[in-house]
Amino acid sequence: MLVSGCARHGSTGVAATDSITDIASSAQVDAETETETETEAIRECQPYYSNPDDWYDADGNMVMPISLDEEKWQSSPIFEDRCNLCTIPQTIIDKASTEELAKMVIECNMNYLIDLYGDVDEGMNTVYKNFNGIRELLKRNDCGTVVLKLYSEYTIPQKKHFDYSLIDESLSIEESNKQFQEIFSNEEYCRQINEDALVGYNLHVSEWILTRPEVMEQFSEAERESVEDTVKRKYDELNKTEFKDEGNFFMEAR
Repeated sequence: MLVSGCARHGSTGVAATDSITDIASSAQVDAETETETETEAIRECQPYYSNPDDWYDADGNMVMPISLDEEKWQSSPIFEDRCNLCTIPQTIIDKASTEELAKMVIECNMNYLIDLYGDVDEGMNTVYKNFNGIRELLKRNDCGTVVLKLYSEYTIPQKKHFDYSLIDESLSIEESNKQFQEIFSNEEYCRQINEDALVGYNLHVSEWILTRPEVMEQFSEAERESVEDTVKRKYDELNKTEFKDEGNFFMEAR
C-alpha cells in the first residue's frame, strides 16, 4: 500500500474530520482537471512567498519556504494555490546557483504528484508545467553535471523510517480512514513518512531530469556512458536497501 499524504510531501493534508478517501480523490481530480484543460500549457504562477528573505533558512541556506510551513501546505488543498506556494520569484532564480536550484527542485512539495499519479513521468510532466523552478533548472547549461553529482553523492538509507507494518490492509474503508487519521495526526509518523518520500524524490526527480533530451545533449558520448554507469551503480545500491521497490526510472525509460 502506498502511503503519501502526510505533512509537506503528501497529497492529502488530513484533518480530524476529513475522509482520507474523499480528500485523495478530490486532490487527484483537481490536478487532473488542471492538466486535462491545459494539455501542453505552461502555468505561470504568482509566487506566494515574494519576500526574498523568506527563501533562506536560519543558517543562510536557500530553501523552499513552504517546506518549512507544513500547516500552510496542509491547509491549501486547491491545486492552483499549491502551485503558487512553490513558485520561485525571479529575483531568487537569478541569485540561485544551479546546485541550489537543483536541491529546491528535488525537495519541492509539488513532487507529491509522482505518488498521486503513481507514475514518475506523468507526475513530473505535471510538475514541469506548474513549477517554474524545474523549467529554469533545465535551461541551465550545467544542469546535467550538477544533478548527476547530487544523484551520485546521495546515500540511500538502508531502512525505511516508517514502520509500514502498522498499516492493516485488511480493514474496511471506514476503518482504514480512521487508521490513517491516527497515523497522520502523529507528528513523528508524519516526519518518518516524509523522510521516506524524500528518498524517492531524490532518486526519481534526478533520474527524470537525466533522461530529458536537452540534458542528455549536454553530455558527450563518453559522458553519457558514465551517466548510465552511475545510474546502474545507484540501482545496485538501491536493491540492497528496503527502498528497492522504488525502482529506477532512468533504466526503465531508456
